[in-house]
Amino acid sequence: SSVCPSGCVGDVVVTSTSMLVTTLKNGFAYRASNISSVSPAEGPVQGGTSVTISGEHLGSGDDITSVTICGIPVQSISDQTHDSVVEVVTGDATATYPLGTKGDIVITSTSMLTTTLDDGFTYLLSTINLVDPVQGPLRGGTQVAIFGNNLGCGNDITAVSFCGVFVQSIISQTRDWVLVSTGIATGAHPSGCVGDVVITSTSMLETTLVNGFTYELGSITSVQPSQGSINGGASITITGKDLGDGSDIHSVALCGISVASIVSQTEDSVIVQTGGAIGTYPLGIVGAVVVGSTSMLSASLEDGFTYVVNVIHSLEPTRGSIEGGTRLTITGENLGNGNDITSVTLCGTPVASIDSQTMNTVVVITGTTSTVGTCNVVITSTSYGTTTSSLRVTFTYEDTGGESGDSLILGLTVTDFLIRLIVFVFCAISVLILGLSWNRIRIRLWTHSRCWVTRIPNSEEAERVIMRRGWVPTRWERLMLWIWEPKDHRKTRDVSAALPAENIAEAVRIMAVEMTPVSSTSNLVTQPSKDFMQIHS
Repeated sequence: SSVCPSGCVGDVVVTSTSMLVTTLKNGFAYRASNISSVSPAEGPVQGGTSVTISGEHLGSGDDITSVTICGIPVQSISDQTHDSVVEVVTGDATATYPLGTKGDIVITSTSMLTTTLDDGFTYLLSTINLVDPVQGPLRGGTQVAIFGNNLGCGNDITAVSFCGVFVQSIISQTRDWVLVSTGIATGAHPSGCVGDVVITSTSMLETTLVNGFTYELGSITSVQPSQGSINGGASITITGKDLGDGSDIHSVALCGISVASIVSQTEDSVIVQTGGAIGTYPLGIVGAVVVGSTSMLSASLEDGFTYVVNVIHSLEPTRGSIEGGTRLTITGENLGNGNDITSVTLCGTPVASIDSQTMNTVVVITGTTSTVGTCNVVITSTSYGTTTSSLRVTFTYEDTGGESGDSLILGLTVTDFLIRLIVFVFCAISVLILGLSWNRIRIRLWTHSRCWVTRIPNSEEAERVIMRRGWVPTRWERLMLWIWEPKDHRKTRDVSAALPAENIAEAVRIMAVEMTPVSSTSNLVTQPSKDFMQIHS
């Protein structure tokens, strides 16, 4: 090596005692071995990299006995020739070599002894430092960026997997990051998964981040409204994350009751119309909301919905003119959410207007109809669907001769009032003919008309609320009171029977006080009784 450092061809000279010197010109060559290239010149610290070492006179073609890289023996020498060693597999250097430091490559052979390349190889540590985002839906298709160190050489990443599910595509890559689109995991992980991120490259083999990605089931965050009628028909909006792919939601159940229809859907929301739950689910019990889709399998929200009763309790008034215009107050439970009642019908006739509404009350103006009769009230709202009154809560359309439900005098329609006015005038003339004093006439006229118009049913009713005084009514007055009583009372009474005189007298005095001031010399009672006023109201 000192005389012929680069190798040389020279004579072979043999010296002997007998023959002195024998020479062969250029009969022998000294060869210098060298390593000219290493590919790749770096690899992961865990070893396993296939490295091709090229040079001159590395051995005789079959006598290389060992190769070390950075002092670490290779796992195997898979092939060798006179001038190169092919597919040397690097050894594991995780515990013995400083990462990122270059080291020598040393080849030992029987024929060429030792050939060395200083700083010919570097062991590298490949790491995954960041995954963004760290979760995605089971249906796949989420773009995920993976950042790290020495993930590959820039173009040799061959595979990426999340939870053991290979990505659909590798969109782009460099030495230190890669962008991928996640694969479909519904078959492998129907309940979701938290698993490893694994990157495979030719140069760096496998790089792993333990529990670096989560395949998620869809989630439900809100249900609006969160309760609905057991009759069904309410419109419900379910909002969440990754409920489906926008078109593959195939089932929705509320409290275990399948919805009547799926109105519309996106990836993160679905609008449904509730199904009926009469007889199938305990009222007032909160139940789960479950959305099923092909791509996301299932998303659920515990205690997300409640079936309730929506009912109409009462109507005020219960009658109105076919000409419409009656102001009707409907009272019940769960008629709407306070602003979503869309229609009210009476006997199939839509109301003229909805004046006001709360959750349990709605005030409407009746519409015009040509049909006289008694029927149900139907209220429709977005949140509670349809509410229909029972047979005990009905509304009656009446033919009032053209008078609307609001054309009332003293609580009577114009026609009824005129009939009663005629009778009143007849009574007044009758009393005058009896020749009574004016004060007594006023008292009696007011008594008869007041009792009749306000519909105090009979003297027995008055008997509960008046004090006992002494004034004897005439036989004519008894007859008038009997005539004005309801027919079902009249049938059981004798015209000639004496009515309780003191009761009628007290009623006369009380009503007279209501109608006109009484002089200080009068012996009439000066204040009406509270009980009587209650009956009057």
